[in-house]
Amino acid sequence: MMAMVRKRRISLVVVALLLSSLSPGDAAAQKSIFDSPAKRDEPAMTPADQLKLKQNLTAARDRQPNTKTKAPKAPPARPAKP
Repeated sequence: MMAMVRKRRISLVVVALLLSSLSPGDAAAQKSIFDSPAKRDEPAMTPADQLKLKQNLTAARDRQPNTKTKAPKAPPARPAKP
């Protein structure tokens, strides 16, 4: 019985130590959810990159098989009644 109490106490101490290591620290150092990110010096994608990406996506879409012209699948077979 005493060993169980000791194990429980040790596990509570370990949990307390782990939780204390996750403390938020200085509130001023944390960013607010309302802060907007800094402006970029360069755009995320140049117009040439956007055009290239659009062409690649269009080509990938065109390579996909056309499912509208295929014959409809047969309904699944029903299992035989015993």
